Amino acid sequence: MNLATLSSADFVKIARLLKAKDALLSKIADLDAELSSFGTGAPTGARRGRPRKSAAAGPKPGRAKRGALKESIVALLKEAGPTGLSVKEIAAKTGVKGANIHAWFFTTGKKITEIKKVGKSTHAWVA
Repeated sequence: MNLATLSSADFVKIARLLKAKDALLSKIADLDAELSSFGTGAPTGARRGRPRKSAAAGPKPGRAKRGALKESIVALLKEAGPTGLSVKEIAAKTGVKGANIHAWFFTTGKKITEIKKVGKSTHAWVA
C-alpha cells in the first residue's frame, strides 16, 4: 500500500474501519472476561447428543414384557388343538411379524416338548 496514492476519502474509510475494529476487540475482551468468570473452561459434565433415559423410565412403549410371546403362542396352540396353527395365523392373532414367530419356534419353541411341527409352518400343542 502506497500512502502517497491514497485519497482523503480512503483515509476516512480506514479511520472508520479501525474504529469498528477497536469496538469489536473491546466487545471480544468483555465476552472473554465474562466466560472466564464461569471457571477454568473444563467440561462441566454436559454431554452432546441425546439425553440418556433413566432405567426407572421402564420399557419402551409398544414393547411386551419378557415371556409374553411365549405365553400367547402356547395359549393359542392349546386352544387350536391337535390340528395346530400356521405361523401366519399365529402372527395375525398375536400382532407379531411372521419372521419373529419363525425365529421363536426355532429358538424357544424347540425347547418346549409339547409343541410339535405337524405340517409346513404349522405347529400344534400335543400333550
